[in-house]
Amino acid sequence: VASGHRPFLSRLAASRTGEATALDEEGNAPDGYELWPYSEGTHWKWPWNRVYRYNLRLQEVSANYDALTNDGLAIKVEVTIRWKPIEADLGKLHREIGPDYVNTLLIPLVGSFARHEIAAEKPDALYSPQRLEIQERIRERTKQALVLRFHPEDDRESYLMLEDVLIRNVELPDDVAEAIQRKVVEKQQAEAYEYRLSRERQEADRKAIEAEGIRRFQETINSTISPGYL
Repeated sequence: VASGHRPFLSRLAASRTGEATALDEEGNAPDGYELWPYSEGTHWKWPWNRVYRYNLRLQEVSANYDALTNDGLAIKVEVTIRWKPIEADLGKLHREIGPDYVNTLLIPLVGSFARHEIAAEKPDALYSPQRLEIQERIRERTKQALVLRFHPEDDRESYLMLEDVLIRNVELPDDVAEAIQRKVVEKQQAEAYEYRLSRERQEADRKAIEAEGIRRFQETINSTISPGYL
């Protein structure tokens, strides 16, 4: 275990038999112990050691979840998750979760909050601008879980840095999907009808103003023309 507030700095120190030990104040291992994970570059590897590779680039994975909406409707959603591992936490990630952390930690955690947020909404919310708000709430709740559950310092995510949570596809029962489509069409028709009514009102106002102008013009002309002039 390293010094400081975090369980590890960026590495583990262990003997050839796998026995862990404390790092010194500079983060170095004592004699007879090696540091993991390896940084970039060329390293010696003992034949009895195993090397696990971790990709530190921005990555994405898609997962399908079953969820229930506010009114109890069963739906399926496809969610794409974009994340990158935190280099300083690789030792902790490997010891406590392991190389299959995507399936062990990330996908279940996002799925839990995705179901929670979808359960608070109506089905048509997933086809409206509210979808962006739902995505952001899922991301924020997942981020806070990574902050609070694993007690990192500096109030930041532990293990992983979550970049985005994107709802890519929503699968509804056919009759519900058709009902939502009809609702959207009827809403567009109502807006078009209201627009036509507004345009007709404006045209009626224009004609009324024009008629009033003609009437005033005639009154002015009639008042200035005498019988003798006629």
